[in-house]
Amino acid sequence: MHAQSHLTVKSMTSHAESTASTFLYLLLSLLNLPSATLSHAASHLGVAQSLTTLLRAFPFHASKGMMVIPAEITAKHGVNQQEVLTKGGSSKRLEDAVFELATIANDNLLTARSMFQEMEGKVPQEAMPVFAAAVSGFLYADMCAECVQIPVGSILGRLEEVNFDVYDSRLQVRDWKLAWQVWRGYYKRTF
Repeated sequence: MHAQSHLTVKSMTSHAESTASTFLYLLLSLLNLPSATLSHAASHLGVAQSLTTLLRAFPFHASKGMMVIPAEITAKHGVNQQEVLTKGGSSKRLEDAVFELATIANDNLLTARSMFQEMEGKVPQEAMPVFAAAVSGFLYADMCAECVQIPVGSILGRLEEVNFDVYDSRLQVRDWKLAWQVWRGYYKRTF
C-alpha cells in the first residue's frame, strides 16, 4: 500500500520545522543561547537536515510503499508514484523531482549559513555543538539496516554527483572524511 506523506512542499517544510528544527531549538535552549540569529539558522538547518535525510532514505521508504517527495513536486515532473513504489529504480522524471527537493534543502542550508555573515561566517563557539550535530545528524536504525551519519552538505553534493539518482549505491557508502570534516567545521566555527 502506498502512503503519501505530504501533498505540498509547504506541508513538508512545516513538518520539518516542527520536528528537526524544534530539536535544534531545544539544544540551543539547553545551552542557554537565546538568540534570534541562532534560532533562525537552526530553523533552516533543521529543514535542510530533514529533507536531506528523507532523500537519502528514499529507497527504504519507497520499498515500504511511502513516497517522501511531496505530491506537488511528483505531479509537476510527471512521476508515476505507483510505478516508483512497486518497481523501484530511477528515471529522468524522478531525478528531476529529487533535484527540486534537493534544491529546497540546499537553499535552506545556504540560508542557515548566511545567518552568520555579519559574524564573518563564524558560528559562536558555544553554539557549535548544536550546528555540528545538525550537520552530522543520524538516520536511525529503525529506518535502515544500520545507523549511518548524514552530513547535509556532503549528501547533497553526492546527490549532485550521481545526477540525483536516489538509488545510486554510492549514496549509501559512509563518508570516510566525515570525522575530519566535523572537526574542521567545529575548529573553524562553520558548517
